[in-house]
Amino acid sequence: MAQPAGYRRTGPATNLSRVLYGLRVFRGGPARWAVVLSVVVGVPLGPCSPGLYGWLDPIVSRFTDLLLAFPGSSCLAVGLAAILGPALFTAVIAIGVAQIPGMIRVTKG
Repeated sequence: MAQPAGYRRTGPATNLSRVLYGLRVFRGGPARWAVVLSVVVGVPLGPCSPGLYGWLDPIVSRFTDLLLAFPGSSCLAVGLAAILGPALFTAVIAIGVAQIPGMIRVTKG
């Protein structure tokens, strides 16, 4: 019977243990925090900026336009990696900040 994750001389399921070790990052930790960051910042700014404070709407709109002007926000991610250093925390911040303009646009209407 064939092993589902392969068989090597070192023993069965060696590849499965390597896959499970690699999945420890993707169990929802970093991706969840990136989404939480974008929702916590973007959702309140969208509906509140035009109605609550009149002077805040042009600033939020220009910030949103500035971030949406870069293709795929890869420039932002590279810039943050250069400033903060290459780490998982930097990737979470870059992905979260890159998704903020989309959240603002969706909630602003």
